[in-house]
Amino acid sequence: MTSDEHPLDDPGQVIESHHDHLPVATMQRLALFRYLYVLGINQTRQPEPLAALAVLSLHDSVELFLHLCAEHADAQRGQLSRGKMLKFEEYFGIINEAIAPRRLSHQAAMVRLNEARIGLKHHGTATARLTVEQLGADVTRFFGDNTPVVFSTEFGNISMANLVASDSARTYLRNAEAELESGNTEAASEFIAVAFQHLIRE
Repeated sequence: MTSDEHPLDDPGQVIESHHDHLPVATMQRLALFRYLYVLGINQTRQPEPLAALAVLSLHDSVELFLHLCAEHADAQRGQLSRGKMLKFEEYFGIINEAIAPRRLSHQAAMVRLNEARIGLKHHGTATARLTVEQLGADVTRFFGDNTPVVFSTEFGNISMANLVASDSARTYLRNAEAELESGNTEAASEFIAVAFQHLIRE
């Protein structure tokens, strides 16, 4: 952006993204899962017993991610299309079969997360904060290692700007992210400010 241009003049095109190969609907769902993940990580920092609630958010983010992986990889399409409810651990088998020779990692850690969720939701057993923090670290590694395996993009590159309904505001926010990655904080700030104005106007 030159000194005589202002981002309000033209919404322009979004700067090329790391995940433009993915459908918009897929990116929106991944962004939602990342939001749940961030919510869960923030909850792990709460004092006991509130920290135990992180298990629910983290589990939701992982389970929704696994379901999307199964859809994206066309894993056992018949089971999913018939609305068959899969058990949490069953997702790993059908996804691994579909993406072979690649495989999802951290299955054992996610099974422990599922057990903690069952204990809290169905038996009222709150997980100790130290264990919750470990589960949060496990989920971080799960997303970091498995997102590129299935979706060919890094988990950290998934933008929560995809959750913004306004097309123009979303474009400005994604451009702001690209400028931040380039170290251009001034241009990023301009894009963010203009995105906010578009949200107010719409």
